[in-house]
Amino acid sequence: MSVDALVLQWMGLVVEAHGLLTVTPLGAAVFHRAKQEIAEGRLADVAAFADAVEATSSEIDRHRISHALRRLAQGTISLDEAADLLS
Repeated sequence: MSVDALVLQWMGLVVEAHGLLTVTPLGAAVFHRAKQEIAEGRLADVAAFADAVEATSSEIDRHRISHALRRLAQGTISLDEAADLLS
């Protein structure tokens, strides 16, 4: 068993039975909480992006907005990179 697996076992996130590691309910909760935090961060960035677009006085190509917003929501670019795509 690897050192990482031993640490996860010690933390109660996985258990070993019959040579297989299985995620505990606590391990699943930690995993899903981490995914939720990522999604919350993306949502906050999307809201900030919408505020920035709304506050922009110049005309912005709608295609560029939707492209930047889609990539931001997917997590392939940062909020700053999405804003740069508008200029």
